[in-house]
Amino acid sequence: MGKNILIVDDEFDLVETCVRLLVRQGFTCLRAYTGQQGITLIGQQHPDVVLTDLHLPDVDGLNVLRHAREHSPSIPGILMTASPSISNNGHAVGGVQYLPKPFSNAALLEVVNRALR
Repeated sequence: MGKNILIVDDEFDLVETCVRLLVRQGFTCLRAYTGQQGITLIGQQHPDVVLTDLHLPDVDGLNVLRHAREHSPSIPGILMTASPSISNNGHAVGGVQYLPKPFSNAALLEVVNRALR
């Protein structure tokens, strides 16, 4: 059974593109379109990786990742962002990997596989 990846982004097309690519690689994907939905799924589904956008309509991605770490300290977090200066702010979450937007399919697979190592 593939690893369970939670994708949190308010851009429907981006979520679906990520899901299609990751499912083809053998992953199982969960979808959330708000930070609160992502937080709820973390508690219910216990994903292996959380891939979240920084800017969400309610709770920002850093708070989603903080919640994931509180729930499961070893869960890898990947922050998708178009803001190049955010990396300094993300260190408070610990172990966060960054995926700059826009990104290629290869970059997405690389960061997810690296997070699972």
